[in-house]
Amino acid sequence: MSRTLTLSLSLGVLAGALAAVLLHPREGEAPDTSDSRAGDRSDSVAVESELAARFGPDSAMDGVFSSHVARYLAVAQLDVPAALVSRLEAVTQRPASLGRNNELEALAAQLFEADPLSAAGFLQTSGLSDRLLSTIFRTWAQIDAQAAINLLDRIREPSRARLLALAVIEIAGDATIEQIVSETNAFNAETLRMAALVQRANDDPIGALQGVSELKGRDAQEFAILEIGRVAARGDPVAAAAAAGSIAEPTVKRPFITEVYRQWALSDVPRFLEHLRTQNPEQQEFLLEGALERPSDVVPMMGVSLARLSGVESPLVEALALSAESDPMLVLEFGQEVGGWLGMVAEAAALETLAAGDPAAATRFVSALPDGFRRDQLTTSIARGYARNDVDAAMFWAGGLSPPNDRAVDAVMTAIASTDLARAVRIELEDLDTRVGAVVNSSRIPSWFASRLIGDLDDPLGVIDQIIAAGEGGLWEEQMLTTTLSRWSVRDPAGAIAWMQSNSEYVPAEALETVTEELGGTGIERRLSLAEMLTPERRPEWILETISDAAYEDPNGAMAIAERYRAEPYYDSLVHRVVTSVASSRGPEEAARFLGPSPPSVAVRAVSRRWADANPAAATAWASSLQDQEARAAAVTEVATTWAERDTDAATAWARSLAETVLREQALAGICREYPEAAGCG
Repeated sequence: MSRTLTLSLSLGVLAGALAAVLLHPREGEAPDTSDSRAGDRSDSVAVESELAARFGPDSAMDGVFSSHVARYLAVAQLDVPAALVSRLEAVTQRPASLGRNNELEALAAQLFEADPLSAAGFLQTSGLSDRLLSTIFRTWAQIDAQAAINLLDRIREPSRARLLALAVIEIAGDATIEQIVSETNAFNAETLRMAALVQRANDDPIGALQGVSELKGRDAQEFAILEIGRVAARGDPVAAAAAAGSIAEPTVKRPFITEVYRQWALSDVPRFLEHLRTQNPEQQEFLLEGALERPSDVVPMMGVSLARLSGVESPLVEALALSAESDPMLVLEFGQEVGGWLGMVAEAAALETLAAGDPAAATRFVSALPDGFRRDQLTTSIARGYARNDVDAAMFWAGGLSPPNDRAVDAVMTAIASTDLARAVRIELEDLDTRVGAVVNSSRIPSWFASRLIGDLDDPLGVIDQIIAAGEGGLWEEQMLTTTLSRWSVRDPAGAIAWMQSNSEYVPAEALETVTEELGGTGIERRLSLAEMLTPERRPEWILETISDAAYEDPNGAMAIAERYRAEPYYDSLVHRVVTSVASSRGPEEAARFLGPSPPSVAVRAVSRRWADANPAAATAWASSLQDQEARAAAVTEVATTWAERDTDAATAWARSLAETVLREQALAGICREYPEAAGCG
């Protein structure tokens, strides 16, 4: 780009924005009323003429404005990199102001045009803000996008290189992403594409959301949607919320509006609540979906706060909870005024927060409500908040409610279990005649015990001892033990397995399966040792699955272990599982090596079928070469029938060519059994 364009950029910035912005400086900047350069006044007359010629007579102003433009005219005359760097260093030392920043932009543009490497070198140590750098980098991209890309590997600070890359993408378009990735060593295409979408959200959130589908991974898409929502809400939450109305896809709309509301609730609660008032019934239904249990819902909500319902993506839940943290009384008043389901969710959020700080006020509010669904739901929210303040007092209060409220008790128990699971179990089992004990007698484990929110098992043995000592037996004990052993195995697999092996009489069958699923990569020997805890009828399938899984990684080791069970009735099935795994992962030719001199027919047929399907000629040669007569007969018959699926005539011709009468007849019989219309089968 020529010096004329640099001058035009400078004058454009000034004539189009400076007159207004001088009266409204950027955040953290003071209006620049200084006249720090001696040459500024002497150039004023020339500036007036230049402005009038380029932008009309109204742009010619006296005083400060002209002195600023004089600096840009002076900048445009500089073309020696050393002089430009010297000037940049001097201007950088001046106090932050709009004039100082605009002059830096013009100087940096001129230096980039004259010597890009010097421009990059200066910015390495300049200490300029990211905001100013972004503006400078966009100007560079306008001047010469390719030259800007060439500098990316020269900028050592990753965050600054990223700013430059995003500036190039903003100016030159998304097509430059692949170019940047291919020509530099600093960027990943997916990460850069995501960052560009988030940057675009400042001006065009809907356009940014439309580009999310170009990201490859679901996790990347979800993260990008949230970031776009965050950026859009911080810029203009009203516009961002309005934009959400044009999004048709719920999997995009829900997380986007959730993040917009979250940011809005953090920054301006009154305006956020006022926005909620304007939502029509259909919009409210979407926002409330999943936020609370309706009376007709089948699945009970046990001990879960309405304001923080785990696993639910309702756009309102977290936003109202954050609003309540800021001003619970305002949110409570809002809930009372709007009423309905929206009002109840708002009241729940407010009362939970209020109960954490002033439980007496929260309980007085709910005690004045008539019995019914609303009172029950809000009481549960109060219990959750109360427990954040004082779990013992909350438990005493919840246990004494009349009529009893099981959900309120469960909410408190969830809070206790989140920090001290052993204590929660102890409370649950203290008196089996109480309401809590009634849960035990119902054969249903407490919801708080099954919740992912419960605390770590610091004392798994203590919890298990309490469960067994309760003497309840039956489904309740099995489920409690299964859940405990599952969580224990995640934290201490060796300890959990050792206990199971020493106490097999207490280990439910479901627990064994659950624990091994949690363990995942547990060694084959350890998994096999667990088989001894299974009943005889379930033991073979466990061993089969274990060896089959091992064969994918270590077929030799798996086959060696299978030989231990040669005397067992399921030995043939073990060999079959191994060769099938090998055939799937490494091919039938490799699987054939594991068959041995007298292999089980079921394993031979499995290899023959896969081989004939992939390469009939090689399969026929292998089948005919087997020494064991029974294995050879099984292989020839399976190869013939499998080949016939693709080419009946060729398979039939091969079968008829077999020299051994028995083999020939078996192969033809197999073909005719499967394909009676084949030639010669009539």
